[in-house]
Amino acid sequence: MKYKKKKPTPKQYAIERKIHIDTQTTNQWLRESGIGLKNIDVGTPEVFQALKLANKAIKQHAYLLSYEQLQTLYQFVVDARRVDRRLKMPQGRCYKVMNITKQAIRKAAQYS
Repeated sequence: MKYKKKKPTPKQYAIERKIHIDTQTTNQWLRESGIGLKNIDVGTPEVFQALKLANKAIKQHAYLLSYEQLQTLYQFVVDARRVDRRLKMPQGRCYKVMNITKQAIRKAAQYS
């Protein structure tokens, strides 16, 4: 016996559409934050928070940072994007990156 596939009801269609839109919005936000979609479940929240802040600081406030600070942020971004390095990353490194980005944000607020 072959059964006909039922069309979704208007409410089911609306729910599926909402899920699709929310997924697209989330994926776009993650891409803008510099977080990869494939291995988002691997790592601690601190790593992802520091990665988001590091990408923001590099894109928007790079002119306010010293060369050493920029090198630290670049190296952190490279290491955080690789899953094997992300797993071995100590929390102290994440906090160091967050401190650097907070300094850049404060400097930007001062000059504005």
